[in-house]
Amino acid sequence: MMETFGQQLPHLSHVEQLKIRAPDNTDRDFGVCKWPELFDLFITVQRLYVSKNLVPYVADALQDLTGKTAMEVFPALHNLSLEGFQPSAPVQEGINSFVAARQLSDHPIVIQCWEPQSPDDYVSYDYWSPPDS
Repeated sequence: MMETFGQQLPHLSHVEQLKIRAPDNTDRDFGVCKWPELFDLFITVQRLYVSKNLVPYVADALQDLTGKTAMEVFPALHNLSLEGFQPSAPVQEGINSFVAARQLSDHPIVIQCWEPQSPDDYVSYDYWSPPDS
C-alpha cells in the first residue's frame, strides 16, 4: 500500500482535505495498516474526516504520537472529524492524548463528530480508501 501512495507523493503533498473510509460491510483488519506511515504522506492536510469503522484504528495510531511526533504527523491539521464519534474509553483515550500533545506544541486541533447525510458526503476533492489486498 505504501508503494502505491509513495508513487503519488507529489500529488499527495498538496491535499488539504482528506476523507478516509472503509465500506461498512468489510471484514478486513485495518489494525495491520501502518497508519503513521500513511499519515506521513499527507503533510498539508488541514481537515481530516474518518469513517466510523476506521475511527478506532486511527485513534489507536494517534495515541502513540506524543511530544514532537504529534506535530510531525499532519503538521497542518486543524480539524479532525470522526463519523458518529461517541466518547468511549479506548477511542477517547487515543484522541485525548493526541489532542493534548498538539496543544502542548501550540498547534491545537478541533475534534468534531461527523455525520454524513448522504453518500456524496463521503466524496470530496481529495479522497482515499484503502485498496483491497
